[in-house]
Amino acid sequence: MTDIALAHDTSILIIDDEPMCRDIIRHMLDGDDILLLEAESIETAWQMLSENFLLQIDLILLDRKLPDGDGLDLIPRLRTLPSLQGVPIIIQSGLSSPEDIEAGMKQGAYHYLEKPYQRDMLRTLIRIAVKEWREHRYLTARATELGAGSLFLEHAEFRIRTLEDVRHVTPFIAQFFPRPDSAVIGLAELLINAVEHGNLDIDYRKKGELLENNSWASEIQRRQALPQYRTRTVHILLERQESRVQATITDEGSGFTWQEFDTLDESRMFDLHGRGILLARMNCFDGVTFHEKGNVVRCWSNVD
Repeated sequence: MTDIALAHDTSILIIDDEPMCRDIIRHMLDGDDILLLEAESIETAWQMLSENFLLQIDLILLDRKLPDGDGLDLIPRLRTLPSLQGVPIIIQSGLSSPEDIEAGMKQGAYHYLEKPYQRDMLRTLIRIAVKEWREHRYLTARATELGAGSLFLEHAEFRIRTLEDVRHVTPFIAQFFPRPDSAVIGLAELLINAVEHGNLDIDYRKKGELLENNSWASEIQRRQALPQYRTRTVHILLERQESRVQATITDEGSGFTWQEFDTLDESRMFDLHGRGILLARMNCFDGVTFHEKGNVVRCWSNVD
């Protein structure tokens, strides 16, 4: 892996009762402009975060086995704090069965990191997670700002081509869903998938390589300039029905075997990517279905 420096002004909270584990993480992140905060238990972390509302956290490294309980039990409490509702939480544990990892995802964990740590993996994962969190925070804020006219829409159509287009259109579409803050994350995942995997033919293995080398965005720009890709677009149909709001996303690619990514595959559990579809289904919408060859996906949320 290419050793990429993490972004400046990053704050990370480590929740682990083992001083040696905290020391290892601190050593692995040495040299980066990161503020590291530490807590040794669920209650210590909760007190720190709930009593300091202005504390800005960009990522949490959370151990499963803590002296006062299972670390997963802390996640729902953290999500009640407005500043932490979307912060990526990476579970660090020796418990790494598919059932353990799926339990973490259902609670809203971003990723699972198996002990013992690998320095490059830890640093790359943190870089990607913090970047995505800041982007999701921007999109969520924009969706909230744009929400005034959402009750009057019956249907709308959009065509986009680039990741910058995704950034502009996602908060606008999310405002029409009952839970914009959740929908904006799922829509971003599905639209990015349509651009990169669909229209630009970046397969799963290739994306992993690009993320490791911090060259994902530049490769997307390069491909979008090629003759075979430059005219491809992603079509979005947004509809308000009597009982739900739904978006149908169609790309011009050859499709993919979406069934492989609809569940948590044991061979991909610790990869840097590949959980977007499952995340959208579990945490962002009431339903996500793929049609035809995989280049058409429909997501919806029920209206109360």
